[in-house]
Amino acid sequence: AALALGPGARLSCDKLNGCSLLSLQALHMTCTGPMSEPPVSISSGARVAMVHSTVSGCSSLTSGGFLRVSAGSSASISSCTFDKTHSLGSGGAIVSENSVLEISHSTFRQCTAGQHGGALLSSSTLVVDASSFVECSADGEGGAIASIDGANISVADSPFDHCWSRLGGGALTVRGSLNLLACTFSQCASDGPGGAIRVAETYRVLSIVPSSITAVEATWTNCTSLQNGGAVS
Repeated sequence: AALALGPGARLSCDKLNGCSLLSLQALHMTCTGPMSEPPVSISSGARVAMVHSTVSGCSSLTSGGFLRVSAGSSASISSCTFDKTHSLGSGGAIVSENSVLEISHSTFRQCTAGQHGGALLSSSTLVVDASSFVECSADGEGGAIASIDGANISVADSPFDHCWSRLGGGALTVRGSLNLLACTFSQCASDGPGGAIRVAETYRVLSIVPSSITAVEATWTNCTSLQNGGAVS
């Protein structure tokens, strides 16, 4: 089914207002213009389940180009595609604030942010599995993903291709913990530290499985930085 969202249109689920679950299944969602807030908002312990859906051209003037998950809520995203979403703030597709965000078998293509996290920004728990990030970028840090406030990030079996950031972490910027399993980073770049990954100095909890950072199953190909660490800083 097709769903067109015009300026000012919003889908909101707030548990304090009696909504506990928003289910988005087999939808093709397009936005016809920039919005002041994310088109979809989940808050106060509510949950969103999004399956077999596509999002195209959505943008907001604040953080979260399509979806904001906040205040102890949760989001499960499976087999979805986000194409050319944009946030003037952080999280070009999704921002997760003190909430749990789980993503699997999904694609983020040409998602962009004016600040951090070209596709995703998380301040709590983020789990990404078998998902791809293609040509995502941020004018701040984290061309594809940025974490803040000590967030716990786990990424497995996911390729990052041609992602870019201006200030650091061409693919990922970490201010918390990061666990990587069998991810690939190809031609990611940053004008700041870490062509692929930047781990902020005060958060040096970095685990790349199944080995150590010097002999890993993660693969780095032609990643570059104009400062420190062509792959990891």
